[in-house]
Amino acid sequence: MKRRFLLLCLLAALGGCGGNNNHNSDIVGTWIADLFVSASGEDSLANTLVYNSDTSAQVRTDESIQSGTWRTEGGRIITTLPDISREIMSEYSLMNSDNILETMTENLTGSIITEYHYRMTLNFPSELVGTWTPISATAAGAEVNAAELPQLVLAADGTGSFSWSVTEGRLLMLDPVSLIGQAYEYAIAVPDGGAVLLTTTGIEAGQTVTVSYTNDEA
Repeated sequence: MKRRFLLLCLLAALGGCGGNNNHNSDIVGTWIADLFVSASGEDSLANTLVYNSDTSAQVRTDESIQSGTWRTEGGRIITTLPDISREIMSEYSLMNSDNILETMTENLTGSIITEYHYRMTLNFPSELVGTWTPISATAAGAEVNAAELPQLVLAADGTGSFSWSVTEGRLLMLDPVSLIGQAYEYAIAVPDGGAVLLTTTGIEAGQTVTVSYTNDEA
């Protein structure tokens, strides 16, 4: 079910908002951008958003991690980032049992940027648990040497090579070092007489990357 919040999309100077502050608890969580349907490249506002219950917030991109505070007011998410002296005001919608966050924000050039973020959850499907070895890969349609790619370890408690979970059909992986997340489409297949295959497709560095893995123990 989609819940629509009516609001104005703005980027305003710090201190440009009035009225009573509020904090919609449904927003609390870590959100990973789905770059298949979100803005990308220069228009992308954030790969990863973090809204904490203590009202602290982080806006994470490949270039930087900005810390600040957040609130909801008049139907907007307002993120205050002192380091850049700006409040980011976004129209938002919560969809699919509050597991998908749609934001619409006006950037510095006046364009409206729509982004979709998936919530990190505690959903760790057993079919994905294991150590996966890459056997083939493509980037922007060109073959990549899969032997040079690392194994993908997905533990039953959501740890492993990355912190991971599955939300609304997306495999979400959060890098423990960079703290940047990625959302992947994925599929599990079992060819006749063969090993279990996991195929993931994601947007990395602006390119569509597809990797197939095998798990001989599954």
